[in-house]
Amino acid sequence: MKIKTLAIVSFILLILSIFSCNTFSADKGDTVVAKVHDSYLYEEDLARFNFPKNQTEKDSISILMHIVDEWATKQLLVHEAKKNMSEKQQKSYKSLVEDYELNLFTDAFKNGYVTKNLNSVISPKEIKDYYKKHKNSFASNETLVKARFIEYPDNYKNSAATKKSFNRFNEEDQEELNKARASFRKSYFNEDEDWISYDSLQTLIPSINKLKREKVLVENKLIQYKDGDSKFFIKFTDILTIGSPSPLEYVEEPIKQIILNKRKLALEKQLELEILEDAKKKKSYQVY
Repeated sequence: MKIKTLAIVSFILLILSIFSCNTFSADKGDTVVAKVHDSYLYEEDLARFNFPKNQTEKDSISILMHIVDEWATKQLLVHEAKKNMSEKQQKSYKSLVEDYELNLFTDAFKNGYVTKNLNSVISPKEIKDYYKKHKNSFASNETLVKARFIEYPDNYKNSAATKKSFNRFNEEDQEELNKARASFRKSYFNEDEDWISYDSLQTLIPSINKLKREKVLVENKLIQYKDGDSKFFIKFTDILTIGSPSPLEYVEEPIKQIILNKRKLALEKQLELEILEDAKKKKSYQVY
């Protein structure tokens, strides 16, 4: 591929020499491929372009000429832009470019340092302590519930016993309900007492949207209704309204990210202080 690239470059140089009748001096000690005003494109600059593999020499030359044309077009646009800009504007843009370059280098160095030194292990106690301290910062933007429900066919024969077990829901009741589960069209017993959003519950039980929300969302009230050829039992054992602090298990992952981000910022600050102090000791940083 290198031999083919050199051959293509030589071909372009031949074309350029025919039209320009001169050669360009390469300040970088490398072969010049193209020149636009005071800007040069060198052979070594072509290394950053990805040339397609398995191309014929003719196609490779065409692709390379296209790349050179694109480079030349950008240089010409920059040249014309500068002609129409004040010195003040140009200095402003150069300052932005310098800042961007500095940020690229410093961010890369900081990220490497943080990746190497970051302790990503977060204990449950640390999560719990952070939650206690900032509990009011985690206001829920949706209604959260702990609920269980059963949907069963209209011709189900054991609805009275199921209703009793569902409403009381002790260990024996749960065993009986699990035995009868195959007779239900849909069920969710939530033995682990997990929180879910009311919107998620509406997705699981679309028919609940037909009921008035304020009459349904009542803690420990047995809700029963019929829709088509199905009957439903629903019970909310806990309800958190919008604006209430979200439960810990619901915000555990965001808290982990917050703690990690704080650690990252602390490491970056530590790196900056260490570098500054080291430079002062070595007298590579001095204030006059």
